[in-house]
Amino acid sequence: MPLSRRRVRSALIALLILVCAGSLHAQTYQGGLRGLVKDAAGVIPSAELTLVNEETNAARTVVTNEVGEYAFTSVLPGLYTVRVSLPGFRTEERKALRIATQQVVVQDFTLEIGGLTEQLTVNCSVMPPISSVKSCTTTC
Repeated sequence: MPLSRRRVRSALIALLILVCAGSLHAQTYQGGLRGLVKDAAGVIPSAELTLVNEETNAARTVVTNEVGEYAFTSVLPGLYTVRVSLPGFRTEERKALRIATQQVVVQDFTLEIGGLTEQLTVNCSVMPPISSVKSCTTTC
């Protein structure tokens, strides 16, 4: 009978180690940011979101999926600026967004239709006019 108790004890210790190891692995000091991008008509796929750490200026970019959802995972705690842009819409920016340890912040955006902007830069340097001089020599 002592052999049976020893096996049960060993099995319980092994189980306890596995449970503790799993819970230690699950603890993290990072957070996240997720949400939805839409307009007055519904969700907006393919919008580009940029997350910038205000302290380090480190930036990450994601694109919304087909139902307008986005997610930044494994985000270090800190203050962030998040910017959403898509051609044909006004760019929206939110500053001082605090992401804490083990916190997933939900931040939805509703974009407004904006005018398309174009920028044309013409760089001209004025050159002096080229004068053509013909020289001829005639002998009589």
